[in-house]
Amino acid sequence: MTLQYNNEAVSYKITIAPGALAQAGELLCLQRKVLVVTDKGVPSQYAEAVLAQCPEGYLLVLDGGEENKSLDSVRQILAALLEHGFTRKDAVVAVGGGVVGDTAGFAASCYMRGIDWYNVPTTLLSQVDSSVGGKTGVNFQGIKNIVGAFHHPSGVIIDTRTLDTLSPRLFAEGLAEVIKMAATSDAALFRLLEDTDDLRPIMEQVISAALSIKLRVVTEDPTEHGLRAVLNFGHTIGHAIEAAAGCSTSRELPPEDFASLIPPTPDGAGPSHLSEMLAPPVVPQGTSALRGGHGRPRSPEAIPAAVSHTAADNSGVVPQAPVSVSTLGHVRGRGPQAERSGRDEPALRAKISGAEAPVGIQNGGSIYHGEAIAIGMLYMATGEAKERIEGLLKKYGLPTEDPFSVDELMEFAAHDKKRSGKTVKLVKVDQIGSFRFEEAGPEELRSIIQARKI
Repeated sequence: MTLQYNNEAVSYKITIAPGALAQAGELLCLQRKVLVVTDKGVPSQYAEAVLAQCPEGYLLVLDGGEENKSLDSVRQILAALLEHGFTRKDAVVAVGGGVVGDTAGFAASCYMRGIDWYNVPTTLLSQVDSSVGGKTGVNFQGIKNIVGAFHHPSGVIIDTRTLDTLSPRLFAEGLAEVIKMAATSDAALFRLLEDTDDLRPIMEQVISAALSIKLRVVTEDPTEHGLRAVLNFGHTIGHAIEAAAGCSTSRELPPEDFASLIPPTPDGAGPSHLSEMLAPPVVPQGTSALRGGHGRPRSPEAIPAAVSHTAADNSGVVPQAPVSVSTLGHVRGRGPQAERSGRDEPALRAKISGAEAPVGIQNGGSIYHGEAIAIGMLYMATGEAKERIEGLLKKYGLPTEDPFSVDELMEFAAHDKKRSGKTVKLVKVDQIGSFRFEEAGPEELRSIIQARKI
């Protein structure tokens, strides 16, 4: 399945299909120097599949996580491009989730005032959200996406088979964005999500429907001067929840704070979906909690007893013990230059902070972006729409409430990028499939948050 983005200045194709990664050489222009950028949370075979189709390709593996959506990661990408003599005719390929795409895309926009880049999103969230539209950027001073640029990819490949390596929690996080777009713009898609028990067999259809909504919006409003604000449904409060939870600041959220706020599993047995993901995994004594795939736990039996740092990096397994920085953040080249691995240049080093957090815990137990947006939507919905959205979120194991006070959320909502002067443009949904904009000052926004807390 192929979708097309067109405006007066930019045109590119979005290919959605199982196994599409194997066609990267046909779908993308890779007959030049190419830097493939990924991170250690992404299964290595995805970046390797693209790299194998590049006659002169280089691989840069960054540290993963929202905390590495930073200017330092941009610096690492720019240093790699400069070291290997990239010109304006060369390109970057981002392979991974939204952090990789936003960061690599922003680096591409900066290098020589802009070079081509391609987006190969491998998580559901990035496939339906950041894969198109041209927004790139990083976090700065504790504020999400505050530094960035509009720089469209030259092409997008969405291989639906990459969803097979997502944990249930990350799959649900991506569905939050699908629910968001359906709630504002597509009542039929919303009903499909309500009526379907197993979405995986129809994910190509679901992704295409969600992206079609976004493409219509960003084609009409490429730089967010009007209609594009509809894509921010749930974001004003959602971003505040993320910040309060510690995703963009140094604050950490104790996992138990969410335990009583998440709906129980459909059968009522065992801990809730999110509380399970927030709790450290039970690991047999004498073994380490290892991560494989997109944060998916891997059993100790599936991993060789002795895994070197290089083998671990290439298999997607993150060692629990501190490792030498001289062997991480490396660039490996293919083409005229010899393969480089284990380099120690500061510009290409990964930051190592010590032992990796247990599987399912990020920033000490904070929630994911899509989960925060899920909660944020309920602040901006009313009546039957609110009830249906809440029901759908619970169906897919997404959170519906947060533990933060009005003052805590207001502290971060005040920094919302969408504010104009003293007001913020809110997206409200009263009926599924439609929306309205509402300007709110600080007192109006406080009242909206307070009403949800009563």
